[in-house]
Amino acid sequence: MEPKEVQALLKGQAEIWQHLFGFVDSMALKCAVELRIADIIHSHGGPITLCQIASGIINSPSLDIPYLARIMRSLVRKKYLNRTSSIKRWGDSLWVDPSFKMAFA
Repeated sequence: MEPKEVQALLKGQAEIWQHLFGFVDSMALKCAVELRIADIIHSHGGPITLCQIASGIINSPSLDIPYLARIMRSLVRKKYLNRTSSIKRWGDSLWVDPSFKMAFA
């Protein structure tokens, strides 16, 4: 295969993967809205850790911290939230990006 063909093939595969998993970002945002994560962060009055967010979620019968971390990583990647450093450690602080406060209202 020539380099141009390989490049076109890879580009096509990447586009297919984006369409297949494009729903993940919208589902993460939906979960954040339903869990009222922005309200928890806002009521805290400043940057907040993942554990503090988890303790503020009261309507979830069985909250799974690793899944919550994945949701938060997705929101950080889409720039709905800001973070002080990697969410892989539990002590990192998160806050709602000012340009996206209306998305959580």
